[in-house]
Amino acid sequence: FIGEGPGAEEDRRGEPFVGRAGQLLNAMLEAMAAGLPVAATDVAAAADMLGPASDGLVVPPDDPPALAGAIRRLLEDADLRRRAGAENRRTVEERFSLPRLIDSYEAV
Repeated sequence: FIGEGPGAEEDRRGEPFVGRAGQLLNAMLEAMAAGLPVAATDVAAAADMLGPASDGLVVPPDDPPALAGAIRRLLEDADLRRRAGAENRRTVEERFSLPRLIDSYEAV
């Protein structure tokens, strides 16, 4: 729990998004668009959606210790949270923005 008070909103911007990716791909994209770091299981397209700054944050499915380790890395490393969050934001802007998706559909 981060709490309330001075700086609480700033702290929340660095909170990691954690989820079982196969069930939460849209939520994961929303978290990425918000510039949040993501720890996820390696199902569906999670690994493809996340970039190099998220190496080690995509873990095998059904491996709670690995997911706990990824979460711990994010909680203990503010620089990793910032880098992964910024890269996630760029990834969404470059690969999943509405103009990009329209271009992709028109190409088909």
